[in-house]
Amino acid sequence: MRGVTVVLVILIADIVECLRPQYGWQPNAGGGVDAVLEAVSQPTCSLILLTDVTTSASTILKEESVVRGSPWGVGFFEVMMNHQDTNLTLSLLSHLLHQARQVRMESRCVRVVVASHDPVFLDTFAEWSLKGRLLVWATKLLVVTSLPLPQLHALLSSHWTFSMMNTILLNLEDTPPNLRHSVYTHLPYSPEGAQVLRVAVWTPRHGLRLLTALPLFPEKFSNFHGAEVNVTGKPWPPYWVEEQQEAADGSLVTIYTGCDYLSLETISHTLNFTINIIPTASWEEVIQKVDERESFIAAVFHLALREQYKRHDFTYIFEFNQMSFALAKPGLKPRLESLYYPLTNEVWTGVLVVFLLMPAIFYVVSRGREKQGGQLRVGAEVLEVMGILVGQNLPQQLPPITSGRLLVVAWLVFALIIGTVYRGNLTAALTLPKYPPRPETVEQLVDTVHNVTMPPFGERFRQFFAASDSEVYKKLARMMMIGPSAREGLQMAVEQK
Repeated sequence: MRGVTVVLVILIADIVECLRPQYGWQPNAGGGVDAVLEAVSQPTCSLILLTDVTTSASTILKEESVVRGSPWGVGFFEVMMNHQDTNLTLSLLSHLLHQARQVRMESRCVRVVVASHDPVFLDTFAEWSLKGRLLVWATKLLVVTSLPLPQLHALLSSHWTFSMMNTILLNLEDTPPNLRHSVYTHLPYSPEGAQVLRVAVWTPRHGLRLLTALPLFPEKFSNFHGAEVNVTGKPWPPYWVEEQQEAADGSLVTIYTGCDYLSLETISHTLNFTINIIPTASWEEVIQKVDERESFIAAVFHLALREQYKRHDFTYIFEFNQMSFALAKPGLKPRLESLYYPLTNEVWTGVLVVFLLMPAIFYVVSRGREKQGGQLRVGAEVLEVMGILVGQNLPQQLPPITSGRLLVVAWLVFALIIGTVYRGNLTAALTLPKYPPRPETVEQLVDTVHNVTMPPFGERFRQFFAASDSEVYKKLARMMMIGPSAREGLQMAVEQK
């Protein structure tokens, strides 16, 4: 096990030998169970044993076989059925199944043995083991009971846990001296259709014997034998695309394409089944119908989020993709503002600072020239500096000193460089308009936009982001708006920015 789990269990109890006749279990009932478990034993498996008060651990298992066949531990859970207080029974069973599931999740492989001759208990276990997600396909489930054949067939056929999961049923049919235990399984897909099949028999004399070419736990889904399999999905280009086309008789038929559907179609050809797509109204219904077992597959692209694992135990990644976001194409700025864009903010700031300083410097340097009044002279210096900068004027009289002349030359060079760069960039901006930069990362996204829209399935993403330790993702979760469709979200981005 990964991380050590406390495993229950004490298999003792010769003290319960006197109880066996009371509940209908025979002294050699454990021989068939031990034989089955030994036939499917693995060196890294643990065992979960679930019983009601109609039996005990020592009735169906021998201590030495358990220790030998379950080197990674045994978990023993006993439930007392209270037919007068159903809610109490369900609450107890739900709690025990949750504990059993923890054992299963912490084990490399698990075998589960459920022992009871009470049909009500077995029905309840089948229902709540499904709700509590006790089993996955890799989990081998052995049901030990003693039921009439019609009741046994009905039990195997009426519950997903028994009919579709990796389950066999050991039925204690005869009594000594002709003791015999038969092993049954339900095959949902076979050339004859769904059927309950007797695959093995155990007797004290001959041990466990297989009656068919199938293994003890047969593979139920390697061949669907042309059966119809219910599937759910919704349009999600390019993964799932639905198109209406006119048939030869004039009616409209739906044609499905996209990589998810094509993958599903390839699987259907390989496993020999017919795809039956069930109409759904929302993405939530797509997954809900799989949870309710009305649909066998939801062939849509899913991301492995924490919220997904609250509903599903296993995922097989057949395609890798990354999350992305789409924004409306930014519009061009008004033409009048194009006069400003050729230079960056820093250059404009530098030009402004230099322009404000130059008149004062010119005034100080040229004080030796004839003055026409203090304030008027300052105005003249400003006009002269401005004229040189925009290329509309040259100084009418150079300063009498060398430093003044050098200052005029430096300003002329500065004006020439700035003017040339500005005119060139302005021509390029007007010829090839430049769009504003677009956000490329989540950090840039949350700083740029005001709201983010997602289809209804985006609620899981919002919960996932809200639970993150990153302030960026938390801010993204607060900005998210859940809408009816991706198309509407894109339309809002275009029309409402």
